[in-house]
Amino acid sequence: MDLDNVNNRLKRNFYDDPLAFPENVRLTFRNAMTYIKKGHDVYENLVEIAGMFESWLASILVEVVPPLLERKRRLKDKLAWLSRVGTVA
Repeated sequence: MDLDNVNNRLKRNFYDDPLAFPENVRLTFRNAMTYIKKGHDVYENLVEIAGMFESWLASILVEVVPPLLERKRRLKDKLAWLSRVGTVA
């Protein structure tokens, strides 16, 4: 996985799960850090950029996750209601 692939997936609306995108970005960082020696300037830059990404992501998730959890709760309630209605009839 590399950032070009992540970018192409974003452009094609590949990600249905909002948490799949950050996992692919993290995989990109892990892959790069596997092949670059610790202590090398590029490695240290990767560590810094990965930290910046995580900070940015945390600020986004604060806004995104609560509505997703609320939507999940409403769907669960609706399914429970439908199952009760279905068993009554």
